[in-house]
Amino acid sequence: MESFGIFEEQGRIGIFCWDPEGIDQKEHCEVTTEDILRGLKNPTASLSKIVSPESLHFPKRFCNLPPQKCTNMFPHEMGYIVPLHMAKKMGVDLQKVDFVLGGSSLNVLALREIERQGSDDPTKYLVQKCPVADVILIVKSKVYETNYSDFGFQFERFVTGGRMEDKHDVRLFESLQLMKIGDFTVLFSAEADAVDDAGCPVEIKSGNPKWFGSKVMFQMISSGSKTLVMANKTGKDTLAGVSKLSQEQMINTHSASVRARWGENILGALTELKHSELVGTDGPVEMDFSQGGMLLKPCSDRHLLPTRKVVEELLT
Repeated sequence: MESFGIFEEQGRIGIFCWDPEGIDQKEHCEVTTEDILRGLKNPTASLSKIVSPESLHFPKRFCNLPPQKCTNMFPHEMGYIVPLHMAKKMGVDLQKVDFVLGGSSLNVLALREIERQGSDDPTKYLVQKCPVADVILIVKSKVYETNYSDFGFQFERFVTGGRMEDKHDVRLFESLQLMKIGDFTVLFSAEADAVDDAGCPVEIKSGNPKWFGSKVMFQMISSGSKTLVMANKTGKDTLAGVSKLSQEQMINTHSASVRARWGENILGALTELKHSELVGTDGPVEMDFSQGGMLLKPCSDRHLLPTRKVVEELLT
């Protein structure tokens, strides 16, 4: 990744499938080993391929569909014990990993700011050291409702060969990759929307590109997506076509000086967290920012991991 020198790719680990069907909703601290193994009943299932835009017909109107909703609590949000377990199964030595980051964590560390919709927005970023592996997790925590009938998911189904009106596949496909950031080894775990012909993750977005900011670029870096597939819309409900941008093009929409500043912010934040005595294995702390400085605060109302016994069963 020559245009963003702070990141040194160490290699893709792979993509695995998580299936929430038949698992009871619960808090992460209540999750059992049996729950995890049930969700991983077919981890090598294939993710849908992006189709060639030339095979699609436009214009295409989005559908007014009945809601297909789910809440992003376990099992529809798998948590981070699952990617840790799968990374170990896929050959990663977790003792050599310093951090695990999700799809949005890089953007927060780079900007040193957490995007919230008003003062009552419950979004938090939590940090905890994982027992056994001693790796530090940096995780977004927010309970919200997803509606798979929304236009964004209709577009995702359409460009992967399905119909807009199809019921959405609620299985999750997670991309794992290792990177060096400075002296730190980072395991990225981020959702993959689709794959290309070479099996590389593809990012799919239906929103207006002027609102992408740095968030979509960092999502692509986190998931290892080399291509962004975007919707070209006329009005609010008509798809006029599809555009593609490469990861390098997305990176180069930001100046070298801005990228350098973001890199310094990311590396500085990781260094601060690595050496903080507040980050331990007993439970998460909340990470926040004020005037560009990091704040770590106690957090007793949320959980990132199952019990130590379950963690040991899955990681040893």
